[in-house]
Amino acid sequence: MCEGLIAVAAYSMFSTVVSKKRSYALDTKEFQAGLLLTAIYLGSDLLIGQLSLRLIIMFYLILAAARIGGASLAFMVGPLFALISLLVRLPVETAVLVTAVAVISGFLAKVPFGLYLAGISASLLAFGVPIVSETVEHILMLLIASTAVYLTPDQHLRQLGRFIPGTSHHANRQASHAVRAQQILEERVDQFSEVFYELAKVLEGSRFISQQLHSIALVVAQLGTELSTQVEFAEAVEDKLWQDLDSSELDELTVLHSNGTYSVVGRRLSRCGENWCNQVAQACSNLLGQSFTVAKRDCVTTGKCGFDISNQARYVVDVKTAKIAQGRVSGDNNAIFNLSTNRVGLLISDGMGTGERAASDSLATIKLLEKMLQAGYDPDLAVKVINQTLLARSTSDSFATIDFVVTDLESGQLEFVKIGAAPSFIKRGRNIEVIQNHALPIGILNHVEVEPERRLLYEGEYLIMITDGVLEFQRDVVNKEQWLCNILRRVDDNIGCQELANLLLLQSIEAADGAISDDMMVLVAKLVRRDPEIHPYQRS
Repeated sequence: MCEGLIAVAAYSMFSTVVSKKRSYALDTKEFQAGLLLTAIYLGSDLLIGQLSLRLIIMFYLILAAARIGGASLAFMVGPLFALISLLVRLPVETAVLVTAVAVISGFLAKVPFGLYLAGISASLLAFGVPIVSETVEHILMLLIASTAVYLTPDQHLRQLGRFIPGTSHHANRQASHAVRAQQILEERVDQFSEVFYELAKVLEGSRFISQQLHSIALVVAQLGTELSTQVEFAEAVEDKLWQDLDSSELDELTVLHSNGTYSVVGRRLSRCGENWCNQVAQACSNLLGQSFTVAKRDCVTTGKCGFDISNQARYVVDVKTAKIAQGRVSGDNNAIFNLSTNRVGLLISDGMGTGERAASDSLATIKLLEKMLQAGYDPDLAVKVINQTLLARSTSDSFATIDFVVTDLESGQLEFVKIGAAPSFIKRGRNIEVIQNHALPIGILNHVEVEPERRLLYEGEYLIMITDGVLEFQRDVVNKEQWLCNILRRVDDNIGCQELANLLLLQSIEAADGAISDDMMVLVAKLVRRDPEIHPYQRS
């Protein structure tokens, strides 16, 4: 009894320490399970009739190890329990029996009823003949342990094997993680190279002087900082999915967590139907309380049965634009791009002035910012890098605005980054919310302050982004945005995004008596409930 109390107390103490120090919840549970088993073993000196519960547990663990990992794992576990049996002052014959059970079961584990044969053979080897009552008792304990192992579902044994070094399941798990980590690294390198490719295009033909070379040095130093995107293996989720799927055909399963979203990559041993992949997606949805969908089916594209499953956001964003140039080429450009499965970037840039140079500045800004954000750079750093790049591009003025909004397709949260940009608007029925700019355009000063603002966009509401040409006809008016607010209040709440963008552009032209003194662009976005057949964003 005292041994049991001491064992439980030790387990409680050590498990508390482990919980605080270990980084993954799953690893904590594994280690706690090991401590608990040790506590039970050391504290369970109970007899069932003449049979020792302690020895039955010991035999079960050895035979389970043999079934999971074959001879290699059984040979590791056997001597360990033999040593423990001596430390708790069991007879030497018991230590010999434990070792013999480990060796023989390691070779016979895959043979039908091999664990039974191993137990009987080891008992006869350890205690010899003639058979006495002690031999019969040990044979009975081994038969009970063998039966318990055979009754243990294969799923649970496979799951345990994934975390025991030396087993094929553990090796497959490690290989799967290594392959996925390599894929992530390759994707990051490719994205990083695309950023430098865009930099090369922006700086092509520039004539460098000392100040420009200094700016380029700052760009390279900033790019060398750590990417903001943090990717981790969600092993606790991975473990639970293995249990929930309960499939002997499942060969590989890796779960990644990044930017609040999950990505699940897996493979089966045999070909499956489309429905099985959907079952995995549904298991993810049930486990995590989010919506998941099958993003890729390798059995369709390569003939090998693999799948990629990712979050499916609640909304898509319907985006429409309308623009007109003051001259032959517009200096206003925009981009719409995915940042993750549930985040979309909306971007407008206005090159200062009009014509080809303005268009070149805004287009360079958009392409470089898009590449950096998709590569995982924080918007603050990306803006500073682009600022230094435009400063280095030419000795003459070369600057542009940045009007960037990250749209969360699950929550509707909007994050605004406005650098020298015109105000943006959110139409909530007759209530109009204005988001103002507080910074100069990039390419003017060496230092740029980025101060993001956050708002919520609900279903049925409109986000309106414009370039300053839309309000240019009111040069002498202090609150230029009030004119646009008044128009938005009068607009029907069910108007389409394209219709609204066209209307605002035409109203601006009419207010200026048809005189177009600057390039104009209007972007209208609206959250729409997801339809399985449409993409994360729509654009004309």
